[in-house]
Amino acid sequence: MPQGTVNAFGVLFSYLRDNVLFSASERSWVEFEDLVFSAYDGSLLGIAATDDVFDPLTCISGTFRMEGGAFVQSIDCRYPKSTNAERIAARLGQTASDHGVTMRVTHEGRPFFVDPDSDVVQRCLGHTMSSPVQTRGR
Repeated sequence: MPQGTVNAFGVLFSYLRDNVLFSASERSWVEFEDLVFSAYDGSLLGIAATDDVFDPLTCISGTFRMEGGAFVQSIDCRYPKSTNAERIAARLGQTASDHGVTMRVTHEGRPFFVDPDSDVVQRCLGHTMSSPVQTRGR
């Protein structure tokens, strides 16, 4: 969970921003990165979400690498069922574009939810439920 942690990239971008250690052409990119790192709940990116079952959405930076002379960064968003990947990608894409950054979705995992009151979950928890399986005592 990103709450209460310190992201090394966040420290780096704060330092770059606070000390203006970037060129005029890099300003917009550094400002975009500041949005990614300054609020783990996606609120600064316009993608915050929560629902009655899950904790709030989390959005964190993953890895950085150089590819063809450009920085490539992964962003990991874990989200509740009150939103979806398409909404998140559209909003992130718009925010990235506003800052001169290109965004591309390379992996999309769908949320997985099983109702905690379902028979399957209740059986895993060891709660007694009516069962279609009958056993014989000795």
